[in-house]
Amino acid sequence: MSQIEAARTVGGGPAQPPAGWLRDPSGLYQLRYWNGAEWTEHVAGPSGQSRDPLHASSPVRARPAVAPGSTTARPAVTQTAGDEAPTRARDLPRAKLLAAGVAGGIVVVASVVWGWTHYNTADRWRDRAEILEHNLATADDAQARVEERASQMNSENSALAEEREGLVRVVDYADDVNLQMADCLVSMDALVVASTSGSGDLNQLYDTAAGECQAAVAVAEQLQREIAGLGL
Repeated sequence: MSQIEAARTVGGGPAQPPAGWLRDPSGLYQLRYWNGAEWTEHVAGPSGQSRDPLHASSPVRARPAVAPGSTTARPAVTQTAGDEAPTRARDLPRAKLLAAGVAGGIVVVASVVWGWTHYNTADRWRDRAEILEHNLATADDAQARVEERASQMNSENSALAEEREGLVRVVDYADDVNLQMADCLVSMDALVVASTSGSGDLNQLYDTAAGECQAAVAVAEQLQREIAGLGL
């Protein structure tokens, strides 16, 4: 007689355990149903009830290790039609924990991504702002240099304008000196001729020549001052 047949053989008499859920003799499941005469294919465990017939290779004992008349164990599952109802009540907390963990992980990843994107974008804009500030400072410095050069050019232009005006005055004074000297020379020639020939009013000719020559000297002195002012 095989081991399974020995396990399924009714021992007879009052020593045989009553029908009920007992520890699975194969060790593969938590409980297996004993119908009072033999082991059945109905098994139960933490995941619920199912069916798994005993095989010849299953390590079973001849009879259940439960004393006659003792209370048999009950599977901690909810039995439905067909004796195959998994216990979703036990799986619900685990599913909630799993869902909470997944949601928490998503929140953490989203926070990290948002933070990295936010700070990375902020760094880029901060760098651009620093570059813009540097460019503005460079532009302000260039503008200041341009304004300074323009002021220098204005000053130089003013100086050149004054110098040009001084040169114009020098030319004018030089022309006046030439005219006054010409008049002086004409008056001196008339005085010499009159004194030589003994004709004419010598005193009047002398006064005229003296006035013309003094005027020429005055214009010549003014010309020297203008030339000295121009640094020529």
